[in-house]
Amino acid sequence: MASKEDKSNNATRIYKQQSIQEKESYKWIKASENAKALLSEASSITIIEDREGDIYDQFCIVPDERTHLIIRSS
Repeated sequence: MASKEDKSNNATRIYKQQSIQEKESYKWIKASENAKALLSEASSITIIEDREGDIYDQFCIVPDERTHLIIRSS
């Protein structure tokens, strides 16, 4: 039987209690933040992701006056 800390088993881990930085989905936020840093002199950035990027925390962290997100939903 898997332990509660076994990250390979979504059914047993305490997923909702983990911070976003501890979750695998943080890769989308990290990639968006890296893109913003690399394109810091751009007047506008539009980040396009597939539906795995549909993360509430990302919509709170990434967008700003020059950065926009488009997430494919289907």
